[in-house]
Amino acid sequence: MNPGLYNKRITFIDKIENDDGQGGAVITPAELVTVWASVLPFDSNQALQYGQITTAQGYNIECRSLKMFKITTKHGILFQDKILTIHSCDPLTDSMKIKLIAFEQ
Repeated sequence: MNPGLYNKRITFIDKIENDDGQGGAVITPAELVTVWASVLPFDSNQALQYGQITTAQGYNIECRSLKMFKITTKHGILFQDKILTIHSCDPLTDSMKIKLIAFEQ
C-alpha cells in the first residue's frame, strides 16, 4: 500500500435533519470517524457518466475499510468544509479498502 496515496483527511458523517421552524429542514452533520483517503475530482466525462449535468463537483474517494462503521449511501462526507453526498460505496477486491463516488451538495 502506498502511504502517499491517502493524503487527504475526510470525515464520515450521519446527516441528521432538524426542523428549521419554517416547514423545512436543516441538515446537521454528526461526525462518525475521520480517516486518511485518496480524493480525486471527476473530470467532465466522468461527471456525465454519472448523470451529473450540474455544476456540482464529483469525487472518486478511496480509503481503508472501516470495521467499526458500515458506511452506506445514507451517510455523508465532510471534505474541505464541504458536505459530500455519497452516490455509491463499494468494497474493493482485497476488502481492505472501499471506493466511494461522492458529489458536493
